[in-house]
Amino acid sequence: MTPVFRVHALWLMLLAAAAVCPAARAVQVWMPETGEVTLEGIPRDSHEQRWKHALALIGTGEWASGVAELQAFIEADPGGARVAEARLAIARALLAAKKHKRAFAELDGILREHKGDAVAETAAGMQFDVARSAATEDVGLALSFYDRLLKSADTAPLKAFVMKERADALFEAGRYLDAEDSYLTVIQVIPDSEWVPYCWYRLADCRWRMAEWLGLGLEWLEGAERDFAEFIGSFPGDPQRGEAIEKLKQVRQKQAEVNAQIARFYIEVEQRPWAAVSYLTYLRDRYKDTPEAKWAAEELERIKQARSAPLRGEQKTLAMPGVEPVGSERRTSP
Repeated sequence: MTPVFRVHALWLMLLAAAAVCPAARAVQVWMPETGEVTLEGIPRDSHEQRWKHALALIGTGEWASGVAELQAFIEADPGGARVAEARLAIARALLAAKKHKRAFAELDGILREHKGDAVAETAAGMQFDVARSAATEDVGLALSFYDRLLKSADTAPLKAFVMKERADALFEAGRYLDAEDSYLTVIQVIPDSEWVPYCWYRLADCRWRMAEWLGLGLEWLEGAERDFAEFIGSFPGDPQRGEAIEKLKQVRQKQAEVNAQIARFYIEVEQRPWAAVSYLTYLRDRYKDTPEAKWAAEELERIKQARSAPLRGEQKTLAMPGVEPVGSERRTSP
């Protein structure tokens, strides 16, 4: 069973919004740990008050000041009950501020010092959040995080999850060949993982993206069609099946368009319509549910009408004087 990593989504949304639009100091701030508070109205005489003030600073987007106050909070009472919670708050603030290296390092320290605790489970989930966030700006940095997570993964399900996440980062960065290789590694190394069907789907998607966006030609389109069809047939109950069916339709439409482009080249540019016959026939017979198939049938008929010689595969009786069919009755003179 894949580990479930708990993430304080509300915390992250609040911090991200505050980082983009810091609020005025007099504006009230709501934080999960403090409730609604007014930043400038919080005294800082007690340890508890300094805790609330630091979190409120972070809530308004003043993450640097908030982190500094939390660090001072920890130094004032290093054995206090809220030290671990304060360190998680520091990591969240660093993540919201896109300080990925510092956030990951802070979480590493929490994991070392609280191994086996609930706080360590939260920190582990947050490291994935850091890696995902880093991937949107620096995929190389994100990959270094995933490599470290893979090295520390101590179970097969966790290893498979890390490898899947790493492959996803490559996919989202448009590095489809690398992503394809990474998805295939999950399938080969941990074949009983629950992520194997997902990886098969992504393999097909990688081939489709490369064929569609990079213009790699019919061979890649045919490979994508085959991969999607195999996924649909092999995993009928998979959540990705609906997407795979839709993408299979897109692949087939793209194949029809490419074949039509080739046929038009021979007809319109080369002025050799007979050279387009094989592509037109393939279009008509293979992609019957596309507009290109209808066009191909019309072109085949036009070419047929314009030429006296039969098209390939067509049978036509030719009259040959003095030659009679085998088995016919011979005429005799009286």
